[in-house]
Order: sequence, then structure tokens, then C-alpha cells
Amino acid sequence: MANGILDTDVDLAEFDRLREEIDNRTQLSTNLVLAEIAALGAGISVLDKVPDVLLGLSAVSSFLWLLWMDHTEQIYKIAAYIA
Repeated sequence: MANGILDTDVDLAEFDRLREEIDNRTQLSTNLVLAEIAALGAGISVLDKVPDVLLGLSAVSSFLWLLWMDHTEQIYKIAAYIA
């Protein structure tokens, strides 16, 4: 009986930790979207003065979206593990 309770405690602790990781990665993903919006706004605001800003904006956007995709993939992996 005591071993069953211990196993349940370990499972609950693991579940809680994984939920915290999902919440953390979700917040980071949201921050990446906000960074993308800020970069886009900054790039558009100087577009008339510096037309080459589109090259930099495309690189920054690609990098941010790759990070976002990585976080999203990890969220799905953790959720699948929990399930």
C-alpha cells in the first residue's frame, strides 16, 4: 500500500513539473510572437528611409518563427508524454 502511494506521489510531482514546463514554454511562445510584432512594426516604420531593412526583417522574422515552432513542438511532445 505504501509503495502505491509513493508511486502516485511521484507521478503527480512529474505531472506538476511537466505542466509548469508547458506553461513556461507557452509564455515564451507568446513573447516570441510579441517580439515578431515589434520587429515588424520597427521595420515598417523605417522602410521609407532604409529599403534594405526588409532583408534584415526577413532574417529576424525567420529566426523568431523557427524558435516559436521549436517551442510549440516541445509543448506537443510534453503533452503527448503526459497523455
